[in-house]
Amino acid sequence: PPSYQNGVLFLEYGTIDRSNFDAVTVPSTQEIVVIRNKDASNAAARIINPRTRTASTLGTVIQNALEWNYPALVLIPDTERILLQYGNAIRYSDDLGATWSLYSESPTPGGVISSFGRSRMAYYRGDIGLVIEDLAGAVNGTIHQWASSDLGATFVEVKAHTGLGYGVSYQSTEAGVFVFYLRQADNFPVIRHMSGPFAD
Repeated sequence: PPSYQNGVLFLEYGTIDRSNFDAVTVPSTQEIVVIRNKDASNAAARIINPRTRTASTLGTVIQNALEWNYPALVLIPDTERILLQYGNAIRYSDDLGATWSLYSESPTPGGVISSFGRSRMAYYRGDIGLVIEDLAGAVNGTIHQWASSDLGATFVEVKAHTGLGYGVSYQSTEAGVFVFYLRQADNFPVIRHMSGPFAD
């Protein structure tokens, strides 16, 4: 039977970690495309339709992504193309996540990040921002900020914010982009506003 809590209908639930999935809403259909880790090197896609109250499994999207275990999604509003950053590569889907094609390999230069953590992307006025946590012991808490002016084909590093924090999230609004993180020193939640993906 349907499961409600505080007036919210739960279509499904699970035990995946907060960092191991990302989701975007497709404006024209209001469907939600979810990418989650299946295990250490595989990612799977699901489509949730709030109108029909159904969730469909699309199967494995990427296999053996050895370098990057935390997926990040962003939707391009004009075309509703979905970009996925996973396995240190950019993939795209033009059919609501049903199929994925490789867009660019290794958009971020190798060796910059020692141990990939949570990543998030945001689209703002033709540019794409990408933030990545570095989980390596000596630099744990470093958040790398990348930006793309060619819709994800290539990225340049804007800044490495050393010792900043973790649990990073990244959102765009009409007023610019916002980065949320938990401060490394005391776990205090911080929100930073920037004029766009190339600002630090």
